[in-house]
This record gives sequence, C-alpha cells and structure tokens, in this order.
Amino acid sequence: MDAHRTTHAPLLRLVLVAAVLALLTAACTTAGDSDEGAAVQADSPRLLSDLDHESLDDLTFEAPERPTFDEAADASSPAETPPAESGPSEATPLRAGSVDDNIDFARYLEYRARFAGSGIPVRHLDVSVRHVVQVIGSDDRPVRGEPVVVMADGERVGVVRTGTDGPALVHPRALGVPADVAVELEIDGDTVVPLADGPTEVSVDRPGGTATPVPLDLYFIVDVTGSMGAELERLTSTVEDVVERVADLPGDPDVRLGLTVYRDEGDDFVTRTYDFTRDVAAFRAVLAEQRAAGGGDIPEALDEALAAALTEPTWRAPGDAVQLAFVVADAPPQVTRDVPMPYDVALVEAAARGLRLYTVGATGTDDAAEYVFRQFAQFTGGRFVYLSHGVDGVALGPSTDIDHLADDELPLEDLLVRIVGEELANTIGEPPVDPTPTTSTTIDPRQVQGN
Repeated sequence: MDAHRTTHAPLLRLVLVAAVLALLTAACTTAGDSDEGAAVQADSPRLLSDLDHESLDDLTFEAPERPTFDEAADASSPAETPPAESGPSEATPLRAGSVDDNIDFARYLEYRARFAGSGIPVRHLDVSVRHVVQVIGSDDRPVRGEPVVVMADGERVGVVRTGTDGPALVHPRALGVPADVAVELEIDGDTVVPLADGPTEVSVDRPGGTATPVPLDLYFIVDVTGSMGAELERLTSTVEDVVERVADLPGDPDVRLGLTVYRDEGDDFVTRTYDFTRDVAAFRAVLAEQRAAGGGDIPEALDEALAAALTEPTWRAPGDAVQLAFVVADAPPQVTRDVPMPYDVALVEAAARGLRLYTVGATGTDDAAEYVFRQFAQFTGGRFVYLSHGVDGVALGPSTDIDHLADDELPLEDLLVRIVGEELANTIGEPPVDPTPTTSTTIDPRQVQGN
C-alpha cells in the first residue's frame, strides 16, 4: 500500500495545484476593482486573543507600505530551480474525499487517542471538551461572525466567532481552562452557561444572514518545497471550466485573494506573503513566478506559514467578511523547533477571527501530516480534504481511520468549489446549489493498521 502511494506523486500534485488555482480564479469572476497586493513583512503580531472583547467589533488591520503584485513577481529569485517536466499533457482526472471530524466527534477523539500512542511528535491542542454554540437571529437565520467570549472564574480566557452556518466551537481546555473550572459565555451582552450535551442555542434580537454581495476573503497557504515541484507549470490548466460554474455560486461574492508560500529554514526564504487583491490576473502572475525548491527533510515551515497568513495580510475586520483559507501541503510542520507562534497558538487565533481552515493533503501525506491537517480543520470548523486516485496515491497516513473507499469522492476542483459555495449559501440563509457530500465515514479501529 505504501509503495503505491508514491507511484503517481508528481502527477497528482500537479493536478492538485492546478485545481486550486482554478478555484482561485473562478471565485473572483464577480469581483470588482483591484486592490494592490504584494509580498509583505509584518510588524509585531496583533492578536485578537490579546484584545479586550469590547474592542473586537471595531478592530481593523493595517499593513506597511509594500510594492505592487507585479513588483513582487519581478523580485522573484532567478536562482530558484525551474519547474520539473510535467510528463503527459493530459492528466488523469483526480478525485478527492473530505472528512468533517466535528460530525462524528467521538470517533475523532478515539482517533486522537490511538495516535497519541504512536509517539509521533505534534503540538498538543486539548479538544477533549467541546461546546457547540448556535447563534440564531430574529429571522431564524444563523448569525455569522458573532463573538462568543469565553469566561472562567470571572476572567476572559478567549473568544471564538460563529461560522457561516451559525455555530461556534468552544474548546475550554485548549484555552487553558482547568477541568475543575466551569465556563460561561458572553454573547450579545448576555451571559450563557453552555450545555454539557448537545448544542447551546442562543437567540439575538437582530436578523441573521448577510446581504449580497457577500464579502469573502479567500486565502491560500501553499507548500512550495521541492516535493511539490512538478505541478507549478500547469497552474492554469483547468481555469475556464471552473469559471463558468462558480459564476452560479450564491451570494454574488466580493472576493479578495491572498497567498502565503513557504519552504523551510536554510532555504532562500521561509515564508513569502502576498497581500489580498481583487486582481485575478495579477494574482495568477505572482503564483506563476513561484518555483518549488528546497525543503530537504520531510517536515517543513508550516508553523511559520500559518503565523504569517494570520498576521501579515490586511484581512477585513473579523465579522465583516467570510474568511476561508485552504492549506495545500504534503508534510507536517517542524514541531521540535521553537517558533514565535506555534500552530496550536495560531489555531486559537484563527478561531478568534472566525477563519475556517480547509486542509488539502497532497500525495505523500503521512500519519503526522494527516493528524496535523485534521487538527487545523476540526478546531476551526473546516474539513480535511485528501486526494485519492483509486487505490494508488491516496493522501492518507498508513494508520488512518478514514475509509476512502466508502467516501463520496468527487473531482478535486468540484469539491473545492462546492465547499466555497456551501459557505456562501450558509451566510445568506439559502441552501447550497449543490451541497458538499458528507464524507466523514471511518473504519472500525480494530481494522486500523498497527492496532
């Protein structure tokens, strides 16, 4: 099984990134005037978790002066390794499945417990206690971006925001609340005690939903180390078909695109961030200038990339826009390295912002990478997307509990477009045009390799 997983790796990664770019371009077909976007350097991180909750709704983000997207592309290093030959001109259609670990949360906790016995190092994020809080407006529609302030012993310990479909996921242990301390929630000026079982529903005296056009900040975090080399020259190969389909997505979205690419320490750069833009052509030009190189060992600078994506671009204020990020990678982070913002801290910040992370595991994903990718998605209310090409090239760790043969798999670009469409439909209170299949099936733990 393991040998088969590397057979088509370069070609599969090629189609993966092509599909991702197709989603980027398609999502912006209704966008208006362009913003200037560029590689940026951040000042000291400004974290929501450090702010008093009274100021959350007034928060805005500013970035230093920066060159334009075109200038950023021109500055790309000429010494970087050019893309590898792509092989056949017509790639085999790539299919993907996805798992929402918040649907079958008990099974996810069982998976985490089994993984803990493997001894594989990861960053610990305690989600053993989870409260689901649903905020509903006066029109019975979900309220997006509502801050849910978490209190313990009368002190504020954190904040999370509701998603497009209304729920906020509160993980008290991950916020440092001891097991013997109860939590309270402050929502729209009221204090609520979360239910021990089942969702806690809270009504607010204002309408839910979002008027159109829906503001959408769509961000991509992409591993550009050497193992991702062959795909970069085919980034635009599936754009036209997706453009026509995404034009039909609900919400008439006002889309801005942003990008962080990353490698690892010792390479010519660790992270490189390009600020939000509505200019799809400029965004594509910058992405086309990227070259895959470096990396060396298996883990890469994913910690640093997530931190850069959170602190360097000019995100719209929390609550003002739907915020989604796709993380495209095939390797775990360097968890034994001390970094200013490790990913467990960054995930708490993402939840405070209301940013949902959708992780896309490329071929070569091992047990450590799958576990981390599922941490990202579960904690922020997203999904873990994995590539599948029949039996060969499945982007899952050998000890996974995901039965990909039982999942409702789709062409990768179809699945990513449907995910965005589902988020937009949620925020305007309408059913999706074509809902994302529920693909959270797992196999019996006794069948998992190594148990």
